[in-house]
Order: sequence, then structure tokens, then C-alpha cells
Amino acid sequence: IDGNVWHNVRRADGSWTGWDSPSGSAGGPMGASAVAVAGLPDGDSQLVAVGLDGNVYHAVRDRDGKWTPFRAVAGLRGAGTFAGDQVGIAGLPDGSSRLLLTSR
Repeated sequence: IDGNVWHNVRRADGSWTGWDSPSGSAGGPMGASAVAVAGLPDGDSQLVAVGLDGNVYHAVRDRDGKWTPFRAVAGLRGAGTFAGDQVGIAGLPDGSSRLLLTSR
């Protein structure tokens, strides 16, 4: 539709919360070419996305429905950002997550 990240939650009763676009790092919608999500045991969700600028970004949706803005993921060897093509994320039982990326 517009190249932005959109999110919707399906509740246990089968109803949906409605589409929402989490804020990007500049405050507007987050444009992306790839996205992945992980659910955590405490009900939080973590999202990673390859932004339209080619850099990888991360955001958290807490169990209360509040989003953090997408923030750039630090790059390799001290680089300020990480340029990537594909992203994956897994939530672990201890509440941490693992991020897997292919670099450019």
C-alpha cells in the first residue's frame, strides 16, 4: 500500500485491535522493505525492520500496547548503523531476544 510497517493484534476472543503504524526513528510512519517480529513470555513484542534507507531498526510493543519508536541497530565494529537485507528475531524464555541479519 505505502511501504510502511503496519501492526494488528488478534485477541484470544478472535477480535482484532485494528491496524496501527508504529513510529519510525524520525517520528512519522516506519517505512521498511523487510520486517520480523518476536513475542516474549511477558507479553511484549519486539520488531526489527530494514528501513527504506537500508539500515536495520528495532522497536518494542509492550503488553499494554505502547510502542517505542524504531531506533537504529548499532553496526559491526563500532559502526553507527547496520545495513542489512534480511532480518529475523527470536524471543527467548528469559525475556531476551536474538537478532539475525544479513549484511550489505
